[in-house]
Amino acid sequence: MTPKTAVQMPNGYSGFSYRIKLPKTQVPYLMEVDIPDDARRSVPVLMTWVDDKTGGFLKPASGYKGKSYETGGRYGLTHQMQTHSAIAWGDSHSLLVSVLSQEPGTRAAAAKIRIYRFADDQLPAVKLQSAGKRDFYHWFEEAHNWRFLVGIAGIRDEQIVKDMIGLDRWVRFVQYHGGNGIQALGVAYQGAFWRTQLLDGFMPEPYDRCRLLALFCEKYGMKYMLEIFGNQNYFTNIKIPSLAENPLDVKPTSLNGVLMAAGAHSDINALHTGVQDFYVDVAKELHRKLGDSPAFAGLTVRADVWKFHGDFTLPSIYWGYNDWTIRQFENDTGIKVPAEIKDPDRFARRFEFLTASGMRARWINWRCDRLLTYHKRFRDALAGDRDDIVFGFSGDFRTDSIYDLPKDIKTRALEAGVDLDARKNEPGLVVMPGGRYGSRSIAMRYHKAYDGFISRENVEAGKGAIRGFASYMNYLEQSTEWPARLLGVKMKDKEKPPYFCSAALAAGRHSLEKYAVVLAEQDTTFFRDGGNTDMFGSPQYYKPWFDTYRTIPAIAFEQVDTSLDQIAIWHGTVDKQKATDTLKAGLYFYAVNRSADEVSVVLDIESQNALINLGSQQAVKIDKNKLVLKLQPYGLQSFYASSDTEIVAVTEHVPDENVTYARERLAFAQKLMQQLETPEASAITENEKEAFANGLNQAWQAMAKQQTWRTVAELSRPHMLQIYNAMAQLPQGQIITRFPNQMYSEDKNQHYELLAPMIRAQSLLQMQVASSDATLINSDIYNEDWRGMQVLTSDSGQIKLELDIPADGPYAIHIGQVSQVPGTTVVNVNGVGLAKPAVTMQVNQPESAVLPPITLKRGKAILTLQRQGQFGIYGLKVLPVMQPMASPAWSTVGPFKSHWGTEVLAGRFKGDQGLKKTFSKVYPPQINSALDATYQNAYGQTIGWKQDNGIVRGRYHDWGVDITIRTGSPGADIAFGQCTITSDCKRTAMFYLPVDWWASAYLNGKRVRSTIDSKLSDIGYDFTTHYPTFYAVLELEKGENTLLVKQLGGSLGTRFIGYITKDDGLKISPVPTH
Repeated sequence: MTPKTAVQMPNGYSGFSYRIKLPKTQVPYLMEVDIPDDARRSVPVLMTWVDDKTGGFLKPASGYKGKSYETGGRYGLTHQMQTHSAIAWGDSHSLLVSVLSQEPGTRAAAAKIRIYRFADDQLPAVKLQSAGKRDFYHWFEEAHNWRFLVGIAGIRDEQIVKDMIGLDRWVRFVQYHGGNGIQALGVAYQGAFWRTQLLDGFMPEPYDRCRLLALFCEKYGMKYMLEIFGNQNYFTNIKIPSLAENPLDVKPTSLNGVLMAAGAHSDINALHTGVQDFYVDVAKELHRKLGDSPAFAGLTVRADVWKFHGDFTLPSIYWGYNDWTIRQFENDTGIKVPAEIKDPDRFARRFEFLTASGMRARWINWRCDRLLTYHKRFRDALAGDRDDIVFGFSGDFRTDSIYDLPKDIKTRALEAGVDLDARKNEPGLVVMPGGRYGSRSIAMRYHKAYDGFISRENVEAGKGAIRGFASYMNYLEQSTEWPARLLGVKMKDKEKPPYFCSAALAAGRHSLEKYAVVLAEQDTTFFRDGGNTDMFGSPQYYKPWFDTYRTIPAIAFEQVDTSLDQIAIWHGTVDKQKATDTLKAGLYFYAVNRSADEVSVVLDIESQNALINLGSQQAVKIDKNKLVLKLQPYGLQSFYASSDTEIVAVTEHVPDENVTYARERLAFAQKLMQQLETPEASAITENEKEAFANGLNQAWQAMAKQQTWRTVAELSRPHMLQIYNAMAQLPQGQIITRFPNQMYSEDKNQHYELLAPMIRAQSLLQMQVASSDATLINSDIYNEDWRGMQVLTSDSGQIKLELDIPADGPYAIHIGQVSQVPGTTVVNVNGVGLAKPAVTMQVNQPESAVLPPITLKRGKAILTLQRQGQFGIYGLKVLPVMQPMASPAWSTVGPFKSHWGTEVLAGRFKGDQGLKKTFSKVYPPQINSALDATYQNAYGQTIGWKQDNGIVRGRYHDWGVDITIRTGSPGADIAFGQCTITSDCKRTAMFYLPVDWWASAYLNGKRVRSTIDSKLSDIGYDFTTHYPTFYAVLELEKGENTLLVKQLGGSLGTRFIGYITKDDGLKISPVPTH
C-alpha cells in the first residue's frame, strides 16, 4: 500500500486515497472500510483501477465502481465504527481507493481499509427456493452500464462471452446481498435487449440478452423480470402512428388541443385499440422468448414523469380528448359529448362536459375500465398458460409536467386511468409506489425524495394482490469533475477522469430503514431497489434481513394489532390446498421494527407446539404462552407455527425517553405554529402554513394513540422542515449534523424558486464601513470541527456594514453569527432598531437568526450589529420579500413562430444565431399591445389576448403562466404575457422572471435590463432558466404601468414565472383597472 494522497478544498472536496497492489485480475475483491459514525458526512468511496504501467486510468475507464456512505442527516449517530463495503472485480493489479467527502465543510473519514479475496475467486452462490416466497429484486435503470458493475469492460473476448461472464457475476452479486431477483435488460431508452420483430427503431440485438440473463437466474433459483421503458423517436413518431388509419388517433390530445408539449413526452394514446393490440403482441413475443423459463417472473413499466410517453396509461385527466377517443366513449356509453369535429375549441368543451360533477365519475371509470382490460390482456399474453407472471407499474403517477395534479397518489393514478381499488384483488397486477434515498447534503430536495418511504398514503398505494414498493437511489453524480489528479492518478493536461456516479447508503443498520418502515406499513411482498450502480448496503446487514424476508410466504397478511407503533406484527395462513414441498401449511407471522432503537415486544400466544424461527430454522419454545422478542434497529424476525396457533395479544414496550422526546417535539411545533402569524413569517405562503398545520394535526392524532414513532415521523416530514428552516428554528434531532443551526446558501428545489444567497464573510469585509474594525479569521479558530469558512470577527462588539439596496420594499435579514458566550445581538438599520434581536445560544458554534422584515429605500443602508464582547458573522442574507405573479395576473397571446423553433431545431442555425434572430424580430404585440387587438400568426390562426379562465390549473399556476395551457403552444414558439402594475407612488420594485427558456420584458414600452451577463443580454434576452435566477429593477410610475413579457419556449419546457416586491402599495391585474 502506497502512502495516501490528500485533498483539502475549503469549499469543495475533502479526502485521501491509497494505492493498493492486488495479486490477480478479473477476480472479485471485497473492500471493507471502517468509518466513524460520529458526525454528518456524505462520502463516496471510489474504487479506481489504475494502469499498472502508466499510473493513469485503465482503458476502458469506468467511474461506476464504489459507492457512498452517509452518516447523520436524518439518521441518528451511533458513535461507533461502522463498516462500509463494496465488491469489485479487478481490472488491473493497482487499485486506488479514494475516500472523498462530497459535502462542502465536512471531512472524509476512515479508520481502516481491508481487501479480501473470495474462496475459489468466486462469490458464493446456491440454488435458492424462491417459489411462493417474497422477492427482492435488483433493478438496473441504465441500459449497458451493468457491465461496469461487474467489471467486464476490460475483458478481451467476444461480447457474448463477456456477457456470460458478467451475468453470472451479477446474479451471484445480487444473491450475496440477499436478493433473489434481477430486473433489467428489457427495453431501456433506445435499446431492446432481445431480437424483436416488432419494436421498429430500437437498437438491434445480435442475440437475446434477456434470455441469457433469465438462464443465469434459473441456474441459481432466482427470478428475472423485465422493464419496458422506451424513448425512441422513430418508434413514437413513425411506428406508433402507423398503427391507426388516422395517425392523430394514437395521440392522446390535451384539453388545449396539444398533441404533446415541451418537456412532456405524452405522445401515445394508451386507450387506442391499435396501441393496445400492438403491445399485446409484444407481450406474446416476450412469452415466446421467456415463458418456458421458471425464472421469468413478468414485467413492469414506469408511471413517473421521466420520459413518459403514455404507452400504458394516460398522463392525467387533462389528456384523452381527441376525436377517436370521444367516439369510442360515445359508442360504449350512449352519451353524446358536445362539440363537433370542426369546432376548434372542441377539446376544451369536451373536457368541461366530461369533468363536470355529474359526468366526471362516468368518464374516469370508462377510462379506467378500458385500461384495466388492456393491462389484463397484456398480463395474460405475457403469461400464456402460467399463473405466476406479474405486470404492473412503478412510480408516483406524476406523469404530467404541464397541468396541476392532485396531491395524493391514489387520485393521480385514478385520473391517469389506474383505479387502485379496482385492482386490489386482481392477480398478477402490481403497483409499486416508490421513494428515493441517498444525499450529498442536508438540502430540502433530499428530504422530499425520502418522504416516499415515510408517507403512509404513498406506501399504502402499493397494497394490492401483490404488495409492491420500488426504492430508487438518488444519482450522486460527481460526473467528470472529481479531483482524480490530486488523488494520485497520472493524467494528461485537460484530461478528464471517467464519469462517476454513486448511491449513498446510510451507515450501518440505518441502511435498512427504507425497507423496514415500508414493510411495517404495507406488508410488502415485492421489493425492488436500484438505479445506475451498486446500491446494496453492507451484506452483514442486508443478507440476513432479506434472507429472513424471503422466508415469508408471498400472500397478503393481516396486521395483528394496528395500534402498535415502533413494531408491526403481521400474520397469515397457508392452507393445505396451497401448501407445497417448500411451503408448509400453517400460520406464519413476522415482527418488524421500523425504529432506530432496539425494541422489546411480548406476544401472548396460544399454541400446542413449538414455533420455528424461519431465519435461523431453530425451534422456539413458548414460556407460559408468552414469546418475548428483542428486535434490533430495523430488525425483522419471521416465524412458523401450526395451524391451531393464535396470537392473542401484543405488548410493545416504548422507552420513557421516546415518549418525552415526542412530547417535546409536539410542544416545539405547536409553539412555532403560533409564531406563523408574526412578521418574521411574512415570507411563508398560506399553502405552506396550511401544510404545517395539517402535519401538526397528524402528529397530535398519532400521539393520542400513544404512537411516538409516528408522531415524530409526521413532525419531521418535508412540509414541516420547510417551516423550521424558514423560521431558523430547528427542533432537536430533526437533522443530525455537527452544527444544526448553521446558515447556508439554500439550493433551489425547482428552477422557478428564488435563490436565498448568503453573503460570505470575505464579501462582508469589503462592505464594512471605515469606522468598523472587524477582521477575518478562520472558522476553525472558533471550533476545530467547523472548517472551510471565514468569520468577520469584532473584538469591540460592533460590526457596521454598508448594504446596497437594489429597490424599494421590505427585506428580510438573516444573520449567521458565532460567539464565545451566549448572548444577544442588537440589530439596527439606518439607526432604527429591529423589533427582534439576534440571539446566540451555543458557545463557539455557528447559529442563525431570522429577523422581522424592514422596509428600505433604494440606495445605501447601514446595518449595525452590536453586543457585549467578541462575536463574529460568517454570513448575511438580505432577501427582498416577494410575491408571486400567478397565472390570473396575466393576459396572454400566442403562439407566434420563432426562428429558433423553425430553424435552430431543424439544424439550419446555431443556437445563439436563432435566438438573436428571434429576439431582434418585432412581433405584432410589440407594436400594438392593446388587449382588444387581434393578430394573424404564421400558423394561419387569428389570435387575441386572453385571460385565465379559471377552469384549468397548470403545474405552475400559483407562480406564473403555463404557456401550453394559455396559448396551446407545445414549445419553441414566441408567446406574450401582459399585466398592469398599479403603484400608489413613483417607486422601484424588484422583479424576477424564471422562465423556460428565454424571455425579455418591457415596462411601459422600455426594455427591462436584468443582472444577466451582458453577453447573453446582447443576444436579446434578459432572463433564462440555464443560470441562477436573475432579477431586474422596475422603475414604476405612480398609477398604472404596463409590463410586457416576450417569452420563447424551448424543447423541454415553455412557461414563465413572475415575482415582484410584496407591498400593499402594488396591485397586479391582467387588464387595466381604469
